[in-house]
Amino acid sequence: MPCRFEQGPPPAITSVTFSGLPAYCTIASTKSSGEVRWVVKLSVKSLAHQCMRLSATPRAACVLFVLCLSPALLHAQTSSSDSPVPILSGSAGYFNFVTAGQNQLDAQINPVLLLPLGDRWLVESRAEFEGAFQRPPDGGPYGGMVSKNLDYAQVDYIANPYLTVTLGRFLTPFGIFNERLYPIWIRSLQQDPLILPLSAESSDGMMLRGGFPVNATANLNYAVYVSAVSTDHNNLQSDRNVGGRMGVFLPGPRVEVGASWQKLLQDGRTNAFGFHFAWQSQHLPLNMHGEYARSNQGSGYWVDGAYRLSQMPFWQKSMRRLEFAGRAP
Repeated sequence: MPCRFEQGPPPAITSVTFSGLPAYCTIASTKSSGEVRWVVKLSVKSLAHQCMRLSATPRAACVLFVLCLSPALLHAQTSSSDSPVPILSGSAGYFNFVTAGQNQLDAQINPVLLLPLGDRWLVESRAEFEGAFQRPPDGGPYGGMVSKNLDYAQVDYIANPYLTVTLGRFLTPFGIFNERLYPIWIRSLQQDPLILPLSAESSDGMMLRGGFPVNATANLNYAVYVSAVSTDHNNLQSDRNVGGRMGVFLPGPRVEVGASWQKLLQDGRTNAFGFHFAWQSQHLPLNMHGEYARSNQGSGYWVDGAYRLSQMPFWQKSMRRLEFAGRAP
């Protein structure tokens, strides 16, 4: 079945997120971030809706086809729910930056693999291919280097609803940007915060994480880890350190606050700590995030927010896909 554009074909696809599930697909463009999200899902109801638009004879044949197809689809849904299937997904995009009159193209490809093994085991991995391309001062085609990194490759064991054990290479749980907001199809602004390098972005070792309700108005989440030093490969480097993060989420006001700590167990044996918050308004299409971090390399903070113009009384079809975003500093 052909895909349906909800807002018409965009002039240029600059970022694509894809998921490998067959059949009916919907493509929705987001002009504000220059991204196209591609979500694929099975829908017998949509197929039946298309049949209602046909004449009587083709409609009868189409209805018969849907009735014959429904048992097979129901059986497929039952089978898929009983046995988890691997998922290969990811994102791709490019962005333009102009510095001192020099245009630079930054392209990224991030494949993601999820491989469930039974009900308690999960293998997950994400790689990053990023290239920065510039045109030579005397003209000619764009050229540049392409960097390759393995962000994480880990094995998760779900011990119980409150504890997950992780082994391998994982994203360091320091603050919230590195784990939750880094992918280009999630973040509101494409530039990384200036304080991101103050802590290790990936670690090689073991992590314990989970969460549980404290009471009816608050939930606690935590993550503790230990990492080994790795210098054999430039794309798989990590430091020997220990650390953790703890946060409290209040479902009523939709606020999370938390703190992170990291201890380097090599060289100067320095400490790093930070604080974070996240808030999503109940009454406005507004969300905000912020972090503060301090280490022997320096200190700093960032606060960003994004307001979607879905409540504007005019051009609602276009405004609901547009948002204002900003970050300080």
